[in-house]
Amino acid sequence: MHAALRKVAQVRPDELDELVLLWARDVREASYDMEDILDTFLVRVEGVPKEQPDANKVKRLMNKMGNLFSLSKGKARHEIAGAIDCLLYTSRCV
Repeated sequence: MHAALRKVAQVRPDELDELVLLWARDVREASYDMEDILDTFLVRVEGVPKEQPDANKVKRLMNKMGNLFSLSKGKARHEIAGAIDCLLYTSRCV
């Protein structure tokens, strides 16, 4: 896809076929969706570190283990996985 988009970018927009323009638009939208999914994952699942790096290693491990099985993060992971599946299906259609 990336190689095809680079090739399309080398041609002036008024010289492109309408189907190529539509395809490029769909690919661009899919890339925006991918970026949104990654941002959602980073914010909702990974979150912002709450502790200093020099904190007790056992305490950090316990917090990470607790976050691994957190219901809210599990729900977020499930929603993000569904969004990725939808995006994969859409990208196959493009």
